[in-house]
Amino acid sequence: MIPKIFTELLSKKVQANAIHRSPSGSLVKALLAKLYLLLNFIVSIPEARRCRKYLFGIINERMKNTRTSALVLGNGPSAKKVEWSTVSRRRQSGDLHVFTMNYFLLNKGISPLDIDYVVMSDPGCLPSSQDERTKNLWEIIENNAGTIKVITPTGWHKVLCSDSKLTDTCLHFDDRSLETFSRNVSPLQPRGYISMTALKALAVANFIGYKNISFIGIDNDWFRGLKVDGDNRLIQESVHVTSDYHKPIDLTEEYQLGVGDYFYDLAENFLSFRRCFSNLKLINLDKDSLIDFFEKDPNSDLVKLRLDK
Repeated sequence: MIPKIFTELLSKKVQANAIHRSPSGSLVKALLAKLYLLLNFIVSIPEARRCRKYLFGIINERMKNTRTSALVLGNGPSAKKVEWSTVSRRRQSGDLHVFTMNYFLLNKGISPLDIDYVVMSDPGCLPSSQDERTKNLWEIIENNAGTIKVITPTGWHKVLCSDSKLTDTCLHFDDRSLETFSRNVSPLQPRGYISMTALKALAVANFIGYKNISFIGIDNDWFRGLKVDGDNRLIQESVHVTSDYHKPIDLTEEYQLGVGDYFYDLAENFLSFRRCFSNLKLINLDKDSLIDFFEKDPNSDLVKLRLDK
């Protein structure tokens, strides 16, 4: 049984002062946020033990991998620079695996035949969702179950594998958080970095063991779509690879301290990314990227020399 004080902290006060929100100079708020993280981790241990067996799939994927390169594609606007003819050729030659995430498959002009893995962790992407976009996503995945593998948190296993089409194509990772307490990026253990699907995709690609891992579309520039309306409400417009990726979202309640809280969260994202991943040999294919701690290679054959108009 979990002590009552723990459940109260998890559901109320600490939840409102979580690790990605500014403590606004309050040591108490900062400590409560850390406590919330630790309590969440402790509470998750029994379920994590039961789900441990679901990690064997990703281990087997690593053992049988023979390809030398991976391309990890985020949903940011720089993904428009991908040279798909080269991607297709290199995949067919047995050199390259392609990782995408969340709703990338819904982008116009993307062929599911060019994708090997789809990494998800947003609960909105669960197949039980009634969202039309999510339904369309899973229809594509199920129609290509022989070629596309889905990589999700271990807790999704029972939901996904109730569909016989996906039973042999589900891979999983440990999605528990120990961020700020750990620098771990192995998908077999609790992560030390912020909960961002793009980073989980990079972590999985690194674990599988490719000699070369490149990425593009992980732009971390969603602040370019931030608007404050006449009522001082924070409105997030889409800055994804396609402008209709999602409708404008009202973030006012999520960021209680307004714009400052929003940029505090963004800064935490960049710092977490640097702290846990900067020692890995990843190649950033976008020369204009705000991510400033990886080698950049804008001349790669995987990207266009110039964008189509």
